[in-house]
Amino acid sequence: MLSGKTDEEKLKQLCQKNHKEQCIWFLNAYWHKHKDDAERIWNFKHKCDELDLQNHEEGTSLDEMNAHRFLEHFKETMTVREMRTKLREVGAIGEGRVSAVPV
Repeated sequence: MLSGKTDEEKLKQLCQKNHKEQCIWFLNAYWHKHKDDAERIWNFKHKCDELDLQNHEEGTSLDEMNAHRFLEHFKETMTVREMRTKLREVGAIGEGRVSAVPV
């Protein structure tokens, strides 16, 4: 359970968890909708670990370049503008330059 009072506080708290913890949180929260996607989501975790060249398994997010590499690997390629717009729509990032993208 995330202890933040607002959705934004909860998202920030979730984004401080490492890749594995983020995926476990997501699967626990949305198992009823995404149980058939569990293996794919776990593959997301492994790819994030691989692309996070500084923190590997202890990483919490990817830089923008590696976020695009992640999407390309899973055949979900987006332009820079498309990815930024999508991330802003779901509240994963704010306005301005993207510094890190959570799992």
